[in-house]
Amino acid sequence: MKKLVWILILLAIVGGGGYYYYSSRNAVEPPQIVKMAVTQGDVTEYVQATGTLEAIRTVQVGPQVSGTILWLGADFNDMVREGQVIARLDPSLLQTQVDIQSANIERQETDIASQRIQLQDAERSLKRTQELFEKGLSNQTQLEQADLAVKTREAQIASAEKQLVQARANMSQAQLNVSYTEVKSPIDGVIVNRRVDIGQSVQSSMNITPFFDIATNLRNLRLAAGVDEAEIGKIRPGMDVTFQVDTYQGQTFHGTVENVRLNATTQNNVVTYPVWISVPNDDLRLRPSLTATLRIIVNTAANVVRIPNQALRFRPSTDMYAALGLTPPEPPAGGRGMGRNGGGAPGAAGAEAPAVAAAPPAPAGQPPAAAPAAGQATGARAQQAAMTVPGDGRGGFPAGMGNGRGGRGGFANLSPEERERMMAAGGRNGTGVAGAGRGGRNTGASAAFASMTQAAPGQKIDSLFAPLQVRPQPGTVWTWDEATKTLKDIRVTTGVFDSQFSQLLSGDIAVGQELVTNIIVPVTSAQRQQQQNIFGQQPGRGGFGGPGGFGGGRGGGRGGF
Repeated sequence: MKKLVWILILLAIVGGGGYYYYSSRNAVEPPQIVKMAVTQGDVTEYVQATGTLEAIRTVQVGPQVSGTILWLGADFNDMVREGQVIARLDPSLLQTQVDIQSANIERQETDIASQRIQLQDAERSLKRTQELFEKGLSNQTQLEQADLAVKTREAQIASAEKQLVQARANMSQAQLNVSYTEVKSPIDGVIVNRRVDIGQSVQSSMNITPFFDIATNLRNLRLAAGVDEAEIGKIRPGMDVTFQVDTYQGQTFHGTVENVRLNATTQNNVVTYPVWISVPNDDLRLRPSLTATLRIIVNTAANVVRIPNQALRFRPSTDMYAALGLTPPEPPAGGRGMGRNGGGAPGAAGAEAPAVAAAPPAPAGQPPAAAPAAGQATGARAQQAAMTVPGDGRGGFPAGMGNGRGGRGGFANLSPEERERMMAAGGRNGTGVAGAGRGGRNTGASAAFASMTQAAPGQKIDSLFAPLQVRPQPGTVWTWDEATKTLKDIRVTTGVFDSQFSQLLSGDIAVGQELVTNIIVPVTSAQRQQQQNIFGQQPGRGGFGGPGGFGGGRGGGRGGF
């Protein structure tokens, strides 16, 4: 009897342990719903880039003549004025050239005086020959020889005078070269670099080493930034810029976009455009060649209702609905519905898109009338419908402009007659109904653009850039009601956005309301062990679940329930 009792106790212990192990192994924890509250504040859209500070103007100063450096009148960081002598070369060789040219001038003047005396003698000889010729005591040949001698002397004097002018010009050039031995500053500025020393010989040529690098007033600097080609379309002159440099960590400096250059550079297949930014530097803390990390402020919305971007990206999946004990919503008629990572509900946008108006029937005996502005009005109406319907689902043939892959039921629900009219109206000048707006040419817009591009002389192309406009973006957010255990979607329209928040333009959302950003679906021990067996216990392999869900919003998922 006692032995039987012990056996029963042992069986009870083993049974209880097995039950506990089985229960704990298959126990399912409730899903964790992560939320973030809607807040009110500023939203700033910006483009981030890097750049280098530099002086607005930097001049390299060097000699215009050859020689040996005798004296330097400036050094690093010296402030100089325009016209100030900052270096001198040895003028001995050049002064010799001045003396030579001075002697040439004196010789030419003496030669001219001698030629004039000889001219006077030739003129007297011509006069006597003329008198004798008139009395018949001289022949015609003697007269002509005397006249030729006078003209020859006159030509020689004219040539000597030209040579005197040339000698005086050479004299001026030699004196100018002597003056070039004094190197002067061409601008007001500061010496940022000195490249030579006293006693160094220099040769005047195109490859001569400059003596000094002189920068203009450092109270105004330029920040030369490189902006990626994907972001350059957002930049306009006059935009505010904030930047930081490593030497002053935690301090923010400000500037203004001066212009957007067109000479792009390509390195490793990456295209960047230079953007010049004007930076005030009254306290002279910033220095040329400092590397800056900058943000160009594109759009700013002050004191607005802000939605977390995580809430806009969240889409509930079928696993999340199952973990919450809810039934996923039915897919729209004719649509693909919801897939593993979502993509169904907002896909109904295609079914809700307005149909394209068909062309009215033509009277008898006349050709059929074209659809309203065949390549323009029809396409514009279709594109507008695709952009204004909430969600990004590509549902419905008329809309056809979405980013996701939601329902395609709009065209399927049309009658054969409506399909023929729609295809006839959209296919005349376009490439289909959704692309019909691309077919026709708007001559008025082309003429307006041509007149805008005819800039006046001296006008910069920056003034022709179209101003930036904030385009409303449709989206979907989700709320969780703990009391009723329901997950509800809310259609919203957003405007300016940054890396964390988006401006709320429309939607039934109030400040302080919490939005779902993720639903963490827990896994059982058996499922976790199964995952480890499948993946070989590789690190970084997490459990199931995560943000998936319905299509629509920003970058809706590709689904099919």
